[in-house]
Amino acid sequence: MRHEESSEINYWALSFKKLAEYCREIAEQEPTAANQKLAGEAKIVYAEWQDTLALPDDHFEEGSRRAQQLGALRKRTIEMLVKNAAS
Repeated sequence: MRHEESSEINYWALSFKKLAEYCREIAEQEPTAANQKLAGEAKIVYAEWQDTLALPDDHFEEGSRRAQQLGALRKRTIEMLVKNAAS
């Protein structure tokens, strides 16, 4: 995602799927000294997105756990997007 695009996006309005895609983009970007740590974190978070999005949400306990994980992943991903835009 280009910096110009990121300044116009309301991250909190993005779907979980779109946030996961942006996370994958950060993980797959060409590593530099400035973003190497962020790309490594994004790889881990993207794997968590994949696992969490695959969880069933029809069972109460699983759905509750999934909702908590999605909220945490949303926050972590938005933090990474903001850091990535600033670099």
